[in-house]
Amino acid sequence: MDKPFLADFFSKPSMFQVLGFLLAHREEAFTKAELARGTGLSYVFISNILPCMLRFQLVKQTVLEAGLKKERVHYQLDEANLFVANLKETFAFLEKVVK
Repeated sequence: MDKPFLADFFSKPSMFQVLGFLLAHREEAFTKAELARGTGLSYVFISNILPCMLRFQLVKQTVLEAGLKKERVHYQLDEANLFVANLKETFAFLEKVVK
């Protein structure tokens, strides 16, 4: 039996660590290795969590040239997602309150 959406989503608390990193760097796209370095999480964990984040449409994939005719898949926050938009507003509000 499939897990309910919220149970599945909140069973991955480190996903919020990745979301926080991507929120802080909204304009940029990152490879799996860059996400691992930036969040302090393992490459294997990032590789395992990204399919879930893609399924929830929290991130989007882009293919960027890496030189010498090589391409690399990069991941970026999907700001068209309503949850992500609300999360951005919440973080902006919290930043004002904390300051």
